Amino acid sequence: MPAYCIFNKSPSSYPIYATCFLFLNLALISETSAQTQAKSLAASPAIERISVVASRDLTGAGLGEAASSDVIDLDDISIKPAKVADLLAHIPGVSLNGQGGLWQAYSVRGFSRWRVQSQVAGIPIYTERRAGNALSFIDPNLLQTVEVVKGPASSFYGSGALGGVVNLAPISGVEPQFGASFDSFANETGIYFTNSSADHDYGVAYRKADNDTLPDGREAYSQYEQLSGTWHWQHQLDEQLTLRSLFIPSYGKDIGKNNADYPESRITLYPQEKHLLAKLELVSASSWALGVYGHDQDWQSDILRPQKRRNLVDYKSLDWGANGQWAWEVANWQGRIGADVNNRSGVRVEEAQYDTSGKFSWQRTNLDAKESNFAFYGDAKLTQDNWRWHSGVRFDHYQQTSKLDKRSDHRLTGFSSLFYEKGAWLISAKLGTGFRFPGLSESYYSGSTGRGAVIGNSELKPETATNLDLGLVWDAQDIRWQLSAYSIWAKHYIERLTVSEGVLSYRNTDSGKILGVESSLRWYLSDDFSVAWNYQWQQGENELEQPLADIAPAEHNILLDYQYDDWLASLHYRLRQSKEDVASGEQALASVNVLDINVKYRPDAAWELDLAIQNITDKSYLATADDLATLMPGRHIRLGMTYHY
Repeated sequence: MPAYCIFNKSPSSYPIYATCFLFLNLALISETSAQTQAKSLAASPAIERISVVASRDLTGAGLGEAASSDVIDLDDISIKPAKVADLLAHIPGVSLNGQGGLWQAYSVRGFSRWRVQSQVAGIPIYTERRAGNALSFIDPNLLQTVEVVKGPASSFYGSGALGGVVNLAPISGVEPQFGASFDSFANETGIYFTNSSADHDYGVAYRKADNDTLPDGREAYSQYEQLSGTWHWQHQLDEQLTLRSLFIPSYGKDIGKNNADYPESRITLYPQEKHLLAKLELVSASSWALGVYGHDQDWQSDILRPQKRRNLVDYKSLDWGANGQWAWEVANWQGRIGADVNNRSGVRVEEAQYDTSGKFSWQRTNLDAKESNFAFYGDAKLTQDNWRWHSGVRFDHYQQTSKLDKRSDHRLTGFSSLFYEKGAWLISAKLGTGFRFPGLSESYYSGSTGRGAVIGNSELKPETATNLDLGLVWDAQDIRWQLSAYSIWAKHYIERLTVSEGVLSYRNTDSGKILGVESSLRWYLSDDFSVAWNYQWQQGENELEQPLADIAPAEHNILLDYQYDDWLASLHYRLRQSKEDVASGEQALASVNVLDINVKYRPDAAWELDLAIQNITDKSYLATADDLATLMPGRHIRLGMTYHY
């Protein structure tokens, strides 16, 4: 039913889509409405960051300590923003990147674009967008958690996890609820419905925004319209075996790309964006798990250069794969052995050009290629008294094929971590390697993009990185303090360069180095009042001591939460320092301090009301150093309402 609603109706019939999903959900709500109870107002703060470790734990062995990660539980957020990137920006070491808009990208510890592997429920998301994966095709109201793995994690996740991993987990075990929201900037509106039963979790969300005006008087090309859904089902075959399936459809249309070129020199619109994700898993309670997945995507860009030409670019691909994992345990030793198969077939990008009067000029294929990857990995952990040692290794074989070229490569990566825990203290030292094979677009794509014409380079070498991370954690009853210092050495860093006016390509640099520090503190001063603080600092340069792109300026974040009876008030203060040393394609950033406030009221067990005032002091500032980035919205208000059945 959800697939039929999204993919077989006219894109203009969004009210029909919403009605279709709503009737489906209302028909099922009776299964659980009598069994669920409304949650208390705020058992935890408005944004609760839980320090965990990245495991890629298919079997539930709970062994992943190769790289630190942070998790945001969306149940603890009063009003969920429209973009996943806005959630990620609250995590130390994660920054916004690119030009903004609905497809806002992000960076992790100075790595961005395809150097951060993006996943939805463990399904890797690949794209030919040079800006990287935005993961914005899923409404945040349909998500349960957002996890960010920091540092090279290729030993668990393979190519593309050079800087880390961002994984979105869809809703699970939620109570039936209906919600609506409104943002005064761009008149952004949204509605959603979610529900769970003994075997099912499902939801649907619709959101829409218009164009608006930025603080400098320029028009923001912020429009979009989107419908997305999620359906998860699991069945206990017997006492040992569980069968799980996941289905996520999404359809977006008329998505504007907001950048400094708009509207004088370039207007970029994405007329449609379709995604269909599916996953099937068989999990044994004893020690093993098997899974298969698929991701079909189809989107289009419409690039208008006033008084010059118009280019329509169509992108299609089918990504699919399988994985398996087996957990073992002998005495004080535990470990896993696993295998991955990932394929991208039918990756095809076609472009047509028209003159300003709409007359057809030419049509060509910019990319027609495929790639495959298979890998084997294993890890082991030894626990002895207060000490833990954890190490692992992974082998990847990779192949790319186009009409003009075929090449293959392989890579061996590994990690080793040492932990000492005594009382409230935890000391850690982690050393790991990561890699990224060049993407199909970097190797073979030649044609138009939202930024300009691009020519691929099939001679690119894989990027590699070595990461050293030293950590210190003090976790007492009401206070938790964490400090991390890291150093990353990268080789064959792939960077974009200008080969002529309006024409870009790619090349390898010899080496680069990124240094960074992250610190966070959460202090529960009482049952009603808590304080959170985090800080990040990064520095990156290549072998010529020139700055690397996408290095975020130093930043402080302070969050105050106060709860009184049925009220919860949150104050968020952000101080971002200036950035003067910029790389090619970037602009300098001035320092800025931004203040947001949120008030949440729950008059009874069923209703929640929310009010958020963002950028209270109406600051005019850039979110990223991208030379095409535009100003962030001035003061604006978000309203939210949730009804729990």
